[in-house]
Amino acid sequence: ISAIAVYGLTAASPIFLSINDGWARILPVHEPAQYSFDVLFENPGALVGDWGFFLTILVVSIVTFSEEIIFRGILLPKMNGVFGRADWIANGFLFAFYHLEQPWTWPSKIVYSTLTLALPARLFRSTWFSTVVHLSQGFYFLFLTLGLVLGLA
Repeated sequence: ISAIAVYGLTAASPIFLSINDGWARILPVHEPAQYSFDVLFENPGALVGDWGFFLTILVVSIVTFSEEIIFRGILLPKMNGVFGRADWIANGFLFAFYHLEQPWTWPSKIVYSTLTLALPARLFRSTWFSTVVHLSQGFYFLFLTLGLVLGLA
């Protein structure tokens, strides 16, 4: 629960959002407005009955599981041979930069992927801990969109 809380805080806290904004000033790339999740909350009634959108979020949640298998299950143990005890730090950086489509979030992704995903996977020598933390975000959005699609929100 504490790792999920850190994961959520680093993704949405004003401190990390301001770090991301500062990074966006250095690297002037911003999230396109038409792809922002903010659009969902402007007119949530438009999503009522849109099961295709819900299915998309469900597939994204499943892809999250595969990311954990690749990054923490396969790459993290192999990175130990190259980076030694800093393998979890390198894995966190690699995971952040893997998300090329969101360069404005790299600073916060580096922090939370390193501390809440890679470090616990290394300490416990299991991908389950990091998978649960990573899937918490996917399931949060899955239930949020289910509420929107059913017209409950």
